[in-house]
Amino acid sequence: MYVHTFEISLILKKALEKHSEEEVDSVIEKGSVVLDSSEANAAVGPFRRIITLKDTYGGTRYKIVAEELKKVKGKGWITYADANKLNVRWDREEGIYVLNP
Repeated sequence: MYVHTFEISLILKKALEKHSEEEVDSVIEKGSVVLDSSEANAAVGPFRRIITLKDTYGGTRYKIVAEELKKVKGKGWITYADANKLNVRWDREEGIYVLNP
């Protein structure tokens, strides 16, 4: 659900910011935590929020993704994009996504 993905990403962002500001030897550069919603598609999914940050040592950038996943029988928890490539459908009887024959 979009609301949950949004809230989880905000919690992660706040925790990372707090850590970068309060910890003396934080590996996260202060002020480098950015939340991006440009890849989120609230109308049809996937519900994705991206957090980027930079470390204090080499300036390497990192990407953390909060994204709703689909559980597909025989494949486990996968992204919406992967599920769409596999052509899955919801099976009411089993209560899980399954591969289309």
